[in-house]
Order: sequence, then C-alpha cells, then structure tokens
Amino acid sequence: LGTETKDGIAIATRIRNQFQIPIVYLTASQGIDTFEQAKSSTPFGYITKPCSQDNLSFTIEVALHRHQIEQQLVAQNTLLSTILNSTGDGVVAIDAEGHITYMNPAAENITGSSIAAVHNETIGNVISFASELTHKPVVNPLIQAMELQRACYLNEYTILIAKDGREVPIVDSASPIYKADGGIDGAVMVFSNISDRRKSQQLEIERAKLETQIYQQEQVETAIRRALKKAEELSELQTRFLSIVSHELRGPLTSILLSADLVELLR
Repeated sequence: LGTETKDGIAIATRIRNQFQIPIVYLTASQGIDTFEQAKSSTPFGYITKPCSQDNLSFTIEVALHRHQIEQQLVAQNTLLSTILNSTGDGVVAIDAEGHITYMNPAAENITGSSIAAVHNETIGNVISFASELTHKPVVNPLIQAMELQRACYLNEYTILIAKDGREVPIVDSASPIYKADGGIDGAVMVFSNISDRRKSQQLEIERAKLETQIYQQEQVETAIRRALKKAEELSELQTRFLSIVSHELRGPLTSILLSADLVELLR
C-alpha cells in the first residue's frame, strides 16, 4: 500500500467481492489507521515490510488454503439454502430466547408470515398449537425440545394456529440446536401441511358412511320384499280358504290343513 491507501483498499475490496480472490496486503505502513481501513476488505493476510521470501510464501499459502475452505463452506451453504428453499416442508428456527431466526419459503406459506416481518419476534406471538379435536392449547414443540434437550413430536391431530388466525393441520418434529460446547443454542422445527391428507381422510369417512347407509337400505328393502312376498302368499291362501269354505268345502280334513297353513303364515 502506497500513498493512495484508500484507493488501494477500495480496489482490493472490489477484487475480492467481484472475483472472490483472496487479498494479502504488503505494506510499509504500520499505522493503526491503515490497518483498520484494510480490515474492511476482509484480507487473508497483512504483511509489513521488510519481510522475507519465506514469510511471504507462507502467508500466501495460508491465504489460498483459507480461501479454498471458505469456498467450500460457501458451496455447502448454497446447497443447504437451495434444499431448504425448495422443500415443501416448513422449517422454522429459534434462538435460545425463543426468537425466530429463520423461516424457509414453505414455512412462510403455511404460517402466512414472512421472515422479514417476524424475524427476532417471539415464536409464541407468531404461531401456536392446539388439538385438532378439542382445540385445547398444545405445548410449543420448539420450546419443549429446548427444555427437554431432545427431539419432540406433536400428536397426530394437531393444528398450527397462525398469526392471522388460520388453522392448519400439521405433522412435525422439533430438535434442539447445540453449541460447540454442548449448550443449547436454540431449536429447529420441520413440519408439513397435511390439509390434503385430512380432506382425503374425511372423504374416506364419508364414503364409509355412505356404504353403510346403502347396505342398511338394501337390508330394509330385502325385508320389505320378504314381507310383501309373505303377504301375497297369505292373501293367496286366504283366497283359497274362503273359496273352499264358500263353494267347495269337501271335508273337514281339507279345512284343517288349510287352517294349519294359515296359522303358520300368521306367526
């Protein structure tokens, strides 16, 4: 860095931002002001003159290695971000104080809240949970996961109640987020909107009810047909009986047999 310190730092910053090339400063200046200005470009090394060839080579090698690791981390973060943004499952993360730190697009769609609007807001002010059957409140699985320090799951029939009052049936799992030292740093929840599944289940219930009604109706119709057939047989027998009594009563045995048939039908 020569006399045009600010211009040199500005150029270095542009090189790093536009081309992702690691920056190593070699300068004769040892002033704290120059060093503070150089920090803004996030350099990978800062060497003051005079310096040896070995020291310069070592600094450049370390800078290139750090840059390679940094690029790998950027690629991993990009892949993770792409996955989270593409999945149909909602993902919400909170810090140890229960403030929202992350929501993916699916979570924004399900809850009706954007991360820009609810970032750093308390999770309980944005979403809550209740029983789908009784509407009684259910413990927030994110808070529960931090308290119990293990994965937690909602019961099958649970609804998410959004900030705008919408109710969405969901399934979910929540797990604590740990710090490097093992302490709790927050929690993350993955959940799915199962409204379509609930509709399918309701249609299946309605179909089963309809099948039961049809079966019961068929049973009734069968019983009616049997009763009508029996009534027809009884009517025919009555007609025969009256005809015999009125016109052709030939003997007591015939009357007794017909009477027995009539009694049997009337039971």
